[in-house]
Amino acid sequence: MLKPIKPSKKQAPVRERPLVLIADDSPTVLDILKFILETNGMDTLLATNGVEAVQVMYRDLPDLVILDLEMPKMSGYQVCRLLKSDPTVSFVPIIILTSKSYKQNKFWGLYSGADDYLTKDFEIDQLVSRVNFHYNNRGKLVEIKPVQSKTIKEEEIIENVNEALDQKLFETTITFEIAQVALSAGTLEEKIGKVLNLMNRVCDFTVASIFVVEMGQGRLFLENPGMASESYIFSHVEAVILESQNHDMKFDTQKVMINQWETGKDRGTQYNNIQSQVSFPLKIRGVTQGLVTFTHFSSGMFPDVVFHLLKRAADQMALLVDEAILFNEYSKLRSDLLTHATKVFSEVMANGREVEKLLNKKLNSISPWI
Repeated sequence: MLKPIKPSKKQAPVRERPLVLIADDSPTVLDILKFILETNGMDTLLATNGVEAVQVMYRDLPDLVILDLEMPKMSGYQVCRLLKSDPTVSFVPIIILTSKSYKQNKFWGLYSGADDYLTKDFEIDQLVSRVNFHYNNRGKLVEIKPVQSKTIKEEEIIENVNEALDQKLFETTITFEIAQVALSAGTLEEKIGKVLNLMNRVCDFTVASIFVVEMGQGRLFLENPGMASESYIFSHVEAVILESQNHDMKFDTQKVMINQWETGKDRGTQYNNIQSQVSFPLKIRGVTQGLVTFTHFSSGMFPDVVFHLLKRAADQMALLVDEAILFNEYSKLRSDLLTHATKVFSEVMANGREVEKLLNKKLNSISPWI
């Protein structure tokens, strides 16, 4: 991920006309798009490869980017992912304009962070309409921050691309590991224990927890690799309960079940107070039914890179918890059905025996020789 540019008091220039960066390795396509946009009241910047597109982006800070997928040096996918991973420019809309019309290309383009996807058989009115729409909606979903232009060398861009790819691979590996835990046999307690143990191997925290609300009952699973003191753990629990109430989770705060944990020695006030904390809601079937929380007694322990990793992991944890809840619901339903079936069968058998007795009695009253 590109190192975020420190906010500056100098705002991006206020322009009378939208400034659009067009990145394509075809001179013909560049000329056509330049003519269309400038005829419709916009100014343009041109780039002929992916590296140049990134350099122009940070140098001139355009309002919108039109990006081809197949370009020299860097593909449009890489450019898009790189720019969208940098919070200082991620608010700039990116429209992919390509000759590739396959569904997998569109999926990967939008997954890379693009705001829109058009093929090169577009209608002029369609292109202009999409550009105006995204330009007018800048900042409604992502905050526009003060940005200062800068010059970036090609070597730095390639380095940042590799870092972004490595980070994405790392995140994908972690989510895959969590998915494997979700598919494995075991109780909810065992699976959550495995996941929290996995997170302990990839990031530093003093205490981590997964809080789940099921049928109005709160259940808190703790991981304490730092051997925090009892007072620190109580602070963590209080922070979790408070945060869960902020997400309007319905449960009885006096009846929260907490798993057993081993505490460490009280090492002093410095180690008993929470200095860093991140929490992520676990949305299950559209409703927040859980919360994953990481805390540390030192400050600055969850920078952006770690934050995004934990958030990605939390999304996968929500699936794990949902699967476990569904399994518990299925098990309870199956148990209830078996109990009901057994009761009905017993009643049927009892009624059958009673009918048999009545029938035999009737037959005996008609003829004692039967």
